[in-house]
This record gives sequence, C-alpha cells and structure tokens, in this order.
Amino acid sequence: MSAKESHSNSPSITSLRHYGRSFADSEPRGRAKWRIMWRAFAVMRREVGLVAVLHVFWRSRVLARRVDRDQLASIRQKGLRDEAFLAARIEETALAAALVERLGVDRATAVYRQVLDAVADDVMRELVPTAEDLNAFDDPFAAFRSYLEAVLDANARAGIHAAELRESTADAFAYDVTYCAYERVAAAFGDPRLCYISSCAGDEVSFPRLCPAIGARFLRQGTLAAGAKCCDFRFERDTGADRSEPKT
Repeated sequence: MSAKESHSNSPSITSLRHYGRSFADSEPRGRAKWRIMWRAFAVMRREVGLVAVLHVFWRSRVLARRVDRDQLASIRQKGLRDEAFLAARIEETALAAALVERLGVDRATAVYRQVLDAVADDVMRELVPTAEDLNAFDDPFAAFRSYLEAVLDANARAGIHAAELRESTADAFAYDVTYCAYERVAAAFGDPRLCYISSCAGDEVSFPRLCPAIGARFLRQGTLAAGAKCCDFRFERDTGADRSEPKT
C-alpha cells in the first residue's frame, strides 16, 4: 500500500503521525522527553542507587566533552545537519559510556535494559504509529510497511541511516541498515557497542510488543553496533499472532 493507495474503510496512510518524517523530526520533545528522562532516572536510581546515578550523570558530561570531534565531523559529512539531534545522541551515548565505566559492560547492559523496558514504549510512540493507529487500517501490516518505507527514505535524506531494501511483499518487509549515525556516535566514544546498549536494544523491547498486535513478527540477527555488517531488520506477517494491545 503506497501513500496514494487506500482501502474503503481505511484512513490515508499519510494521516499517520510523523509519516514521511525522519527520526530527527519525530523524536520525543517537551513533556514527552521529560517524562522519558524521569522514568529513566527512576529506574537507574532503583537499580544502582542515587549516589551512583548522580556520579554517572556527572561523569557523562565529562565524557561528552572528550568525544572524537573528527569522527563527529565525518557524521556531518554523511549528511546529518540537525545539531540538536546529534547533541542528543552524544548525550545518550555519553551516559551509556559512564554507566559502563562505573558498572562494567554486563551490569551496565542489564541496567540499561531495565531502563529501555520502562521507556521504550514512550520513545517508540513518537517514532512509529501505535497498534491502535495501525489497526484502523484494513491491513495493518501493509500500513506499517508503507510507514517504514517512508521513514527509511526520510532518514536517508537526513543523514541518519543508509539502508538497502531486501524484500517488500504482501507478507514481508526486510531491509539492511548499512550506515547508522547512532552507531557512528558510539564509535566516536571509542566503542560502537555503546549504541547497542543505549539504542539497538530498545528495538528488541518495542517491536516484539508492537508487532503481534498488528499481526506481525519482528526478526533481527545482528547489528552494526555489535559487529555485524548491517542491522538486518525483518518484519513478517503472522496470521496466528495475538492481536490484543501490546503488554507493557
């Protein structure tokens, strides 16, 4: 289903919130951002204690000032012009780096997974349609596929991602992300894995919640941040999925 196609009982695909906009244009702002930050802080405080959290936040500011500026310049050369978006990626990656420095990789990853479990739905609600939005269409999976196609195009124009489409059929949508500004920011901190801890892992929380509610399944074998050649996203129609609302 393209932006021009519609079904008799379906809304227009372009009516979906943030349709055709890049992540830089649709990431949480204002109250949504503060709500996410507060929830993240509360989880970290619960998991590691207030003193450790305050130290991590202080240390993240120090690390952010030490990021490799040459690598940031290469990200801009790839087409990323939104400085606010880049600053947000530096901030979140510095926080992950400070947490790893304080707790070690394994413990930091576990704590961040708890954070993502608490905030991923709020973040993804800003970036992709909700199950309720998609289920307003006669074919929610087709609507989701069309939405993602538009996001991929917008992210490419914004210098955020480069992706190669592998499959786009009635029952499957698959693409490989071969360049990711999130991962490149983590590399500028000296460790691409920081991107997996702070960002990629969120996909593994949110998509498995959303997809069953629209009759789909999410599959991914690897990520750039974890050392794979690409992030291989695959969404498949799943006629046996439980179409109830996602459980949080």
